[in-house]
Amino acid sequence: MGLAEFEEFLARVGECVSRRLLPRPVLIAEDFNAKPCVWGFPRSDAKDEALVDWEPTLGLCVLNTGSESTCVRWQGGSIVDLTLANPAAVRRVSGWRVESGLETFSDHVYIFMALAPPLGTNPPPRRSVKGGRPRRWKVKEMCGDTLIASLLAATWPDRSPANDVEEEASWLQGIVMDACDASMPRVGRPPGRRAAYWWSEEIAELRRSSVRARRRFLRARQSGIAARIDNAYGEYRKAKYSLKLAISRAKDRA
Repeated sequence: MGLAEFEEFLARVGECVSRRLLPRPVLIAEDFNAKPCVWGFPRSDAKDEALVDWEPTLGLCVLNTGSESTCVRWQGGSIVDLTLANPAAVRRVSGWRVESGLETFSDHVYIFMALAPPLGTNPPPRRSVKGGRPRRWKVKEMCGDTLIASLLAATWPDRSPANDVEEEASWLQGIVMDACDASMPRVGRPPGRRAAYWWSEEIAELRRSSVRARRRFLRARQSGIAARIDNAYGEYRKAKYSLKLAISRAKDRA
């Protein structure tokens, strides 16, 4: 993305925030692919300066903390995924951290944070599904591996941008509900045969192997030894490919 396109992108985001969201809490998480000097990077370019100039026009500040990379490639790591918030949102965010120990099928790693509801407010009512009772699940019986694998598989393929916020929210709600259905039984559902699903112990072991290979690669990068980095990265790519292939075949058979 060139400078003109990047500035146009920032302008569109800024217009959406200022016209539709402010003064409500605003939280923006995005791969800006920017490394401005003012945030501790060694050098900046025109896009970095454009981002630094744009941010205060909306009253936003950077929530990133620490020096752990949010994007890890063979060539090295970088902090290009930024979390921005306005003052109304900053007060509600805690525990921001980079979680590099989970497989994402991507060079980018997960970012975790906790978002508290506004003080003095009640939780929103549960949504009903197609006019019926709201879905609830038996969380104590949840299989964490199945939940994570379902979310990874649903978000793995590239998808075209949504036309509006409602469409994006509907898509997100759908994959979360599917993941919940796959990983735990529903409350109130009569006992019976559960639908066949593509998750298996073989895929669980491949996922664990991929996570271990990723951690070995990250440790190898810290050593600075090229041969060790090459070997560890090759093993990680093989493990990740095996996991992707197993999931794809299992979903075709399900």
